Parts: sequence; C-alpha cells; structure tokens
Amino acid sequence: MKIVELDRETLGYDIDTSVLKTIGDFEEHEAADLETTREYIKDADVIIFNKTRMNEELLKDFFSEAEQQVETLESNILVIENDPSNHDAIDEIFRAAHTLKGGSATVEMNELATFCHDVEDLLDALRSGLVVVSEPIVDVLLSSID
Repeated sequence: MKIVELDRETLGYDIDTSVLKTIGDFEEHEAADLETTREYIKDADVIIFNKTRMNEELLKDFFSEAEQQVETLESNILVIENDPSNHDAIDEIFRAAHTLKGGSATVEMNELATFCHDVEDLLDALRSGLVVVSEPIVDVLLSSID
C-alpha cells in the first residue's frame, strides 16, 4: 500500500513546492510543479493532507517530557495510595496531568489531550475535596497511565 503525505503549511496556496513523502520508506520528493505532484501521487492508495508540518524536534521533546510526566504521575499516585491525605502529591499529580494535556494538544494528539483533560477533572475533584482518595480512585489513576 502506498501512503503519501502531502505536507505544506500553506497547502492550497503554494502546492507547486509541496514536499511529498512516502510513508514507510520515508523517501522525500520535491515537487517542482503541479504536474510532477500529480504524477507522484496518482498511484497512491491513501493521501494524507496536513496543513502544518510537525517539527520532529518538537515531537522528540514531547515524548521526552511525556515520559517524565508519567514517571511523576506514577510515583505520586503510589504516594497517595499509602497516604491519601497527602495534598502535595495530589497537586503534583494534577500538574503532571495538566502538563501532559498541554503538550499533547500542542503536538495535535487530540485524543490524548481529551483523555488527560478527563483525568485532570478527576484530580481537580480530589484537590477540592469533592472526591476522596480511595482504592478504586487509585486504581483508576494507575490504569490511566498505562
């Protein structure tokens, strides 16, 4: 299956100079003109149009930061499992989830951002005292980082 990604910040305004990339072997092809673009993509099974090109460095930074936030989440969830009244740990969990939500939204991982928002809502309820830390809550939080 040939999957082609058409990347260009101003797709539709300047399609002649768009970069075409075959996903899988990561070959990049500069399209010199519209006819070259048409020729390259004519046998594609799937064409993905992205209006913004995701910076690889940004993604690397996101994954590195996400790993750190998940470690913070896990260690502090284990703290509140043993000490449910530890408000500092609850605050740390909330901040880590909030940071993960923002980072995932930045790199357009919208499902992850939405999920983190839902977890953040639960954590906000814990912070405000509407919900108390219990074994089922700890289980939900631990499963959320899997």
